[in-house]
Amino acid sequence: MRKNSASLLAVFLVVVFLSNPWAACAPPAQTALQEFSPWTPVNPVPIPSASAQAAARQYFSRLFRLKYGRLDSNHTFEFMNSLFNKYVNSNHKHAARAYVALTLCWQLAARKGVPGMITAPAQALCRNYKVNRWRLLAKATRLALPNLQDRWSCQFLMKCSYRWGHEAIAAHAFTSARSLLAVAFRCARTVQNAWYLQVIPPRSRQLVMLQAAYKQHLADLAFLQQHPHNAETLARVAVYDWVMSRQPRAATLANAAAKSSGYHTLAKIARLNALKAPNATDEVQLGNLWWNLPKTHHVRAFAPLVRLRAVVIYRQAIGNVQTDFSRLLGADHYRQAIAFMTAARRAVHRIGDPRLQRLSEGFKSLLLQTRLMHRRDIAAMAVIAKRPGDPAANQVVGEYTCFLGGRWTTGLRYLRHSAVVGVRRAAKADLSDPHHPQRQIVLGNQWWTLARGYHGLMKINIQLRAVYWYRRALSQLPATGERIVRDRVARFKSSH
Repeated sequence: MRKNSASLLAVFLVVVFLSNPWAACAPPAQTALQEFSPWTPVNPVPIPSASAQAAARQYFSRLFRLKYGRLDSNHTFEFMNSLFNKYVNSNHKHAARAYVALTLCWQLAARKGVPGMITAPAQALCRNYKVNRWRLLAKATRLALPNLQDRWSCQFLMKCSYRWGHEAIAAHAFTSARSLLAVAFRCARTVQNAWYLQVIPPRSRQLVMLQAAYKQHLADLAFLQQHPHNAETLARVAVYDWVMSRQPRAATLANAAAKSSGYHTLAKIARLNALKAPNATDEVQLGNLWWNLPKTHHVRAFAPLVRLRAVVIYRQAIGNVQTDFSRLLGADHYRQAIAFMTAARRAVHRIGDPRLQRLSEGFKSLLLQTRLMHRRDIAAMAVIAKRPGDPAANQVVGEYTCFLGGRWTTGLRYLRHSAVVGVRRAAKADLSDPHHPQRQIVLGNQWWTLARGYHGLMKINIQLRAVYWYRRALSQLPATGERIVRDRVARFKSSH
């Protein structure tokens, strides 16, 4: 019996969605800070009185009994659909009936566990009446949570609640945001969504900090009305705006504070934030600026929020640390590369995530290896100045320049005098710049085989050289040729 009723309900919902404008009214993707959204009030009127609402409920109850006679799932949705179509664009001639009708629509949808049908009546209420949007959405999601019919409904409610929670935070509706994020977390736990389970708890902790910081922010805004050029207050408002992702106003305020009282840290943050494609070096530098910002007295009230933002920036940077380190070494900027890697290791420790311990150890190992090879490179260059053909010295300089730094144009002339036979042969073949695709593949195979004797960044750079020759060869071969070579290139591309 339950299966039959469920299948009937599913069929009916499809019919309703095909004939109903609600299906096209998806939750807004715009944030609450934008000028227009489907939730924007249009000539809103006050909420009707309790007595007027009670009279309207009695009217709809009589109407339902006269039309259908008894309560039934299909009849309930049909009745709800007719109410929505009649009152969605109400001219407020019967304001109480319109308000109660739209309220009944989202309440019935929530009680039936159909979160996709909550949004449209909620939007209509917010457009037509002076309704607290966030309170309404929080109440609707809480009501729908225990009545969800299936996994799809749970996932839908999870995504909507999480997005609405973020928008509520941007609108400073912190109590509703906490409720919405709690619903999203419970849904994520039900469907075992690892990403939401990971990101919601820190966001909820940040919410508590934001609520405390918002009181200070309101006081700062009031103070700026009287003292618009106060640098300390400008700095605090700029920091709060950055935390709330209001980049343009934050940059303007930060530059004003820096100009009037020399808050140059804020000006640097504004400059780095304005970069369209920041690399890991920029992001680590930006994270360091945020981390050290609470040491200055003007943002001490926002210290937890500022440190949390620094951690978020560090997390964005650490995935590309090795690439940027290699780029700096490749440009022969040894000191900058060492300073950058040291800062990256410090950033990993500041994040405080035990799961990143292995990454930190990898950074430490690469740092020690680079320092050791740099010292050996300096000593070997002194030997080469006296004996240019010394095999051991040429091997050391070639490994540091090509294998670690990736500067093949500079380093191959040292590797051709290497003490290792395989390296010497590959370097000589590389310097001959072969043009035949088969010879290029043979040279690529030589470098690929040599890479097995190394690890870490040195192995990656040697494989990169092999891939360079493979790609030159494959550009001259038919698409079906050299399957092993194509597999190697594809495997290297997917893993790096």
